[in-house]
Amino acid sequence: MKFKELFKKVCNKETILYVIFGVITTVVDFAVFSALYYCLHLNEIFSNTVAWIVAVVVAFITNKMIVFNCKKHSAGELFKEIVSFTLARVVSLVITDIFLVFAANINMNMIFAKAVISVAVVIMNYIFSKLFIFRSRRI
Repeated sequence: MKFKELFKKVCNKETILYVIFGVITTVVDFAVFSALYYCLHLNEIFSNTVAWIVAVVVAFITNKMIVFNCKKHSAGELFKEIVSFTLARVVSLVITDIFLVFAANINMNMIFAKAVISVAVVIMNYIFSKLFIFRSRRI
């Protein structure tokens, strides 16, 4: 596959929207984490978990409605999406928490640590969302 074809396949409306709303979700995550960790002096795991919950809500709404344009309306389908989305994000929460504990033990700046792990988490979350959660159902 030529570079131009690969670029067109990767840089489409969906991936651009995912990156835009991923940045917004990440800003929300970092803002909540920073407020709890730096201002209220709560521990990194608690701060990250609360920030994660807020970010997951923002991410689910924007991914469903805007990025993947998924317009399922039945309660069963919505419930299944919420559960699968949340479970996929739990994996990223655990990975992030483990990395933050490591970062705290080596006295790494927490915002820098979150930034480093966020890159891997965003890629992983996109793959989960695209392939398993908001995929188009073909009849």
